[in-house]
Amino acid sequence: MTVKCSICGKRPAIIYRSSSGEYICRNCLEKVVRKNVKRTLARSRILKAGSNIMLYATWLAPVESIVMTRVVPRVEARYKTRITLAYPEGMESLIFQDVAERSPYEWSGRKGFLAECILNDIGHARSLCESKGCDAIVTPYPRLMLVKAGLQAVMAGRTDLLKASRQYHPEDPPIVNALSGLEKELILQYAYVNNIPLLDPAGSCDDLGAGDVLMSILPESREVEFSSLKALVELSKFS
Repeated sequence: MTVKCSICGKRPAIIYRSSSGEYICRNCLEKVVRKNVKRTLARSRILKAGSNIMLYATWLAPVESIVMTRVVPRVEARYKTRITLAYPEGMESLIFQDVAERSPYEWSGRKGFLAECILNDIGHARSLCESKGCDAIVTPYPRLMLVKAGLQAVMAGRTDLLKASRQYHPEDPPIVNALSGLEKELILQYAYVNNIPLLDPAGSCDDLGAGDVLMSILPESREVEFSSLKALVELSKFS
């Protein structure tokens, strides 16, 4: 028996979203992802009509990077946003092809704690953004990855990494994480439906077992709920 989409009630569902209990068809999946990314960008309040932004793709989050490069340009098309796509060598054939301004960069790998790898990425993104004259940076890190990085820093006693992640100078280009409102499961489902290869992250970034700790507290077959994620992030601030 074909299961109908929980959202439109018309088309056959192709995925099950365990975080909401919904069965979703292809069309509604596209709408859900775009709507979520649009809301995340709008809530950041750093993008305006005619903004000049940089999409920063990275091998630390390859699947999310490819999803970001396909979704954000479509969301921002109506606002006439200028987009520069910065991507690591080797990702050329996988990213969205309709972005006019493209800026490949040499991938030197990332080593160390996961939080250090992300901070190195962000530092590199800021340098590229400034050199290209962009107003803001859009990154692809999934929220679970950021929480793992924060939890790892707590476990390792590296409060310096937590402080560094929160440091912001007025002259720095602002950053918004486009996929932060989407659970990892849905990002992977979207990628699979759109024939995006499910690539493993590159680099030697250790989470010191933070991932295992998170998995031990997750509800079965579900990702951490957003309220729980916020609680973990807040916990990391006081360590």
